Amino acid sequence: MRVVSYYEWLDEATSAEDEPLSYLWAASWEEYGWKTEIACPHEAESHPLFPALLQHVETLPTVNDKKYELACYKRWCAWAFYAPALFVDYDVINFGFTPDQLNHHDGPCFFSVQGHLPMWADRPSVESMLAAMLHWSGASCHYGGRPHTSDMMILAALYRGVAESMPVTVNYGNSGWDNAKLVHFYGPRCKGRKVQLAIKHGLRNGCKWAKEALGILGASEAKTCRERLGRFCNGVGLDIGFGGWPVHLNAICVDSASVFEAGQWKPKWPNQHIIGDAGKLTWFADNSLDYVFSSHCLEDFEDTKAALREWLRVIKPGGYLVLFLPDQKTYMECCREAGQTPNPAHKHEDFGLAYVKAILAEADMPRTGIVHELWPVPGNLYSFDLVARKI
Repeated sequence: MRVVSYYEWLDEATSAEDEPLSYLWAASWEEYGWKTEIACPHEAESHPLFPALLQHVETLPTVNDKKYELACYKRWCAWAFYAPALFVDYDVINFGFTPDQLNHHDGPCFFSVQGHLPMWADRPSVESMLAAMLHWSGASCHYGGRPHTSDMMILAALYRGVAESMPVTVNYGNSGWDNAKLVHFYGPRCKGRKVQLAIKHGLRNGCKWAKEALGILGASEAKTCRERLGRFCNGVGLDIGFGGWPVHLNAICVDSASVFEAGQWKPKWPNQHIIGDAGKLTWFADNSLDYVFSSHCLEDFEDTKAALREWLRVIKPGGYLVLFLPDQKTYMECCREAGQTPNPAHKHEDFGLAYVKAILAEADMPRTGIVHELWPVPGNLYSFDLVARKI
C-alpha cells in the first residue's frame, strides 16, 4: 500500500529540521508495511492546472508566508500523479498504523479528527479538489482580524462530514496523542524539536526506526553542527577532536593518537595535523588564532575550566570559541531509552549549556561575550551550540 508526502525546500531554517524529519517519516511508515514516496515541486509544476493555480493563489488571503502557502496548494498538483494513495504530511509520524487498518474506497476519505490529513483519495477526487481551489474566493476565517484561507480549509468546507469515525491522527500535545497510532508533530509546542520528540516517542514505543535514527543522527552530529556553525570559523583556527571531518578545509585538525607503532604514535585520521593533548596547546602562542572549534570533546576533560582557559588563550581578541556539546542528562536519557551504553569518557553529570556558560562567566576567566546559543538544536536529541567571542 502506498503512502505519499510532499517536500519542498523553502529556506535554510526550515530545511534544517524538515529534511531529517522527512527521513523519519519514511522510516516510520515503512516499518509498518507501507511503500513510501515523496512528491516534489517539479512534479507539481508539470500538472496542467499549475500555472492557473499559481496565479490564483496570489489572490487568496493568508496570514502565512506566501511561499509556504503556495507549497501547500502545489502538493495537490504533484499528488494527482500518485493517486490512488494515502496522502499525508511528512510531520505525521507512524507509531503503528498498518495498511490493513485503512478502509479506503473510491472517493476521498479522511483519517483525522484534527485537520484533514492523512487522506485517502483517488485521481478524480484530487482533480476535483484542484478545480475547487481554483474557483475558491475570499477568506475562510480571520486570525487576529486578518483574513485567511488555506488548502485544508477549502477541503474542510468541501468534504465536511466524510471523515472516518476512528480518531487515528492526533496533534502532538493534544489529549491522547501519546497513545495515537499517527502523531502530527505540528504547532508551537514542538517547533524546532520535531525530530527529537518523534525519536523519543518512538524509542518509548519500541520502534525499530527510532533506534536506527538515533544511531544515524548521532554519527552525523558533527556534520550537522559544522554546517550551522561554520560561519564563525573563518581565518586560521583549530578543530579540536575533529573526528576526521574538519569544520573548515583550512582548520588545523587536532586529535589524539590511535596506536603506538614503530616507535611513534600514529594519527587517528589521515587528515590529522597534530597528535597531542588538546588541553595543552603548546604549539600556539597567545592570541594567535581566529577561532577554536570543538564538537563533543570538552565533556571528556576532568578539568573543564582549565581546558576552556587554554582554548581561549590562543584565540585573538575578536575571535570565536565555537562549541557543539552534549547535555549530559538528556544524553543519558536517550541512551537508556535506546538501550545503548553511555560513553564512559564523559566526566560530569551536570554538564550542559548552563554549566559551560557559568564557567565562562567566572571572574578569573578571559573575558568573552556569548554571541550564539541554541538548545535544543534541530536534528539532534541531546546537543547544544555555544559560541563566545573573546573580548
